[in-house]
Amino acid sequence: MPIGAIIRERGETLEGVREKIESSVRYANITIIEGNDASQFGIGIVSARIAEIVLRDERAVLPIGSYNERFGVTLSLPA
Repeated sequence: MPIGAIIRERGETLEGVREKIESSVRYANITIIEGNDASQFGIGIVSARIAEIVLRDERAVLPIGSYNERFGVTLSLPA
């Protein structure tokens, strides 16, 4: 089912959903800090997961932040 159809079915707008996603991503570190009194735990968890994937040759696809020359910004894209 296309995401646009789901959004309409829920009575939301695409712009509203985008704003919610942006807010969640932008303030995720604050959520981690509030729960653990430090933000390095988020980095540690992600680093541990990447190490597991490599060591176990899981062939997983994850969004990894890397510089995108085409857009001139760092994006988290599947890699």
